[in-house]
Amino acid sequence: MVSSALELMMPIAEEIIFEKITITRLNLIKTCATWLMFSSFFRDLKEKEKFLILKTTWHVWARLELLTISVEIFGEKVVTDRIVFISENVAAYLIEIFRNNLANLDPKEAEDVDRELQPLFTAIFDDVARKLVKFDGKLVEIGYMLWQMVWCVAGRILTGGSLEAGEKYTDQLADDLDAYFRNEIQMEKYAWRVMKMMSVVYHTVSSVFVVFKDIHQEDYLPLALHYWLLVIYTGCYGFCMAIFGIHFLYRFLAISGYSKILGTFENCYLLIWLLIPPTFGFIWAMTVGICFAPTPETTEKIQESILDSYDLQMSEIVYIAAFIWPRNETTGLRYLNTTPAIGIVIEELIVMTSLAAIFYFGFRCYHKIQEHMKVAVSVSRLTKNLHRQLFYALVMQTAIPIMLLHVPVSGLFMFPILDQDLGFFTGFVTITIALYPAIDPLPTMFVIENYRKAVFDFISTVILCRRKPSQQGELSISTEAISMGAI
Repeated sequence: MVSSALELMMPIAEEIIFEKITITRLNLIKTCATWLMFSSFFRDLKEKEKFLILKTTWHVWARLELLTISVEIFGEKVVTDRIVFISENVAAYLIEIFRNNLANLDPKEAEDVDRELQPLFTAIFDDVARKLVKFDGKLVEIGYMLWQMVWCVAGRILTGGSLEAGEKYTDQLADDLDAYFRNEIQMEKYAWRVMKMMSVVYHTVSSVFVVFKDIHQEDYLPLALHYWLLVIYTGCYGFCMAIFGIHFLYRFLAISGYSKILGTFENCYLLIWLLIPPTFGFIWAMTVGICFAPTPETTEKIQESILDSYDLQMSEIVYIAAFIWPRNETTGLRYLNTTPAIGIVIEELIVMTSLAAIFYFGFRCYHKIQEHMKVAVSVSRLTKNLHRQLFYALVMQTAIPIMLLHVPVSGLFMFPILDQDLGFFTGFVTITIALYPAIDPLPTMFVIENYRKAVFDFISTVILCRRKPSQQGELSISTEAISMGAI
């Protein structure tokens, strides 16, 4: 009832006087600066750091602040009627006013301006405002979202002690939010609300995933070369997918004793095996280069997010992107963009082929190891122990690439097709891919006893400067056991 009364009393502007926009912008900057000064962390920063943060964040802060007030007063009308506050006390039917102003321009110029503004209006009303209406955030949650929006920019600007202090302050706010949910509103399971908040803050772009490279300091190379270097870089992932399949095939052949096929890895047929990963990498790269190539529609769709999140203009990056569900400019309805959709299908087939090889040959390896274990009465205890170690290593080396490479990238493809926004969770894909090379050798190093002893002996000798007596007899027995296990 209160919001309805306020809505009736609220002045609705019929036009925007552009001479007053500067004054409005200055008032919003002052409001943002005042809000930031309530933070003890911000107050303690150097003047130059304060100015830099305010300069790069006030516009996104003001946009979210005005949108949250608009949603609180007008509710669903923000999305349906495109009504929004344009200052602290004046609302307007924003798109209607802009279209009326465009009527005074040359038709071609008006069309160009309208096409340029359309992605911005879509992001504001169809993405952010719609999420805010469904979310119905409380004052504490709105404050947390505003700070997270500031910090996603400030965290890339600050360094040293200021960065560390900012991280501590952000953690403190997270603890306060946790206390609010648990103690004040008695909500134990609140992760879904945090995810909704973050999806507003990090509203990447619905139905689009983007891989880009900052080139504004590397203008000594042609733009086309930068683009194809990015494409080749993504092709390395397809290269890895093929390596996983061949690796598990070779392991199965070694355990099973198929000497005829195994022999192809030692003669002239080895070249064929070596050509399989580059072929997969080439297919992956060409699919990316052709199906995910930049388009004017994609550039318009992502330019605001790139500017807000990374402070980069589109001329300062090269990118590949899959824009799955663009809007028809005439009807406003979304349609399936078949070119990137076909590209996703091709790349998912590569991922699924690799995954099928891992599961199939891994399962066959498991059965072969189990067969060896059943006849363990006829072999030594060391050989039996080695087979058990190989089994555990196999399980771990199967799970690691699946969890760190196959599943995250498949999710990155699937969510845009489902027109769902992963928000800040997309950053975890980069992290998991980077973690894989460091984690993959660990099962072999710590599960297989001989390797484990060698690692601990190295640590003891080199790092701790302790020498261990030579155990030649034990090493010869272990070597014999390894040889027997490989037969």
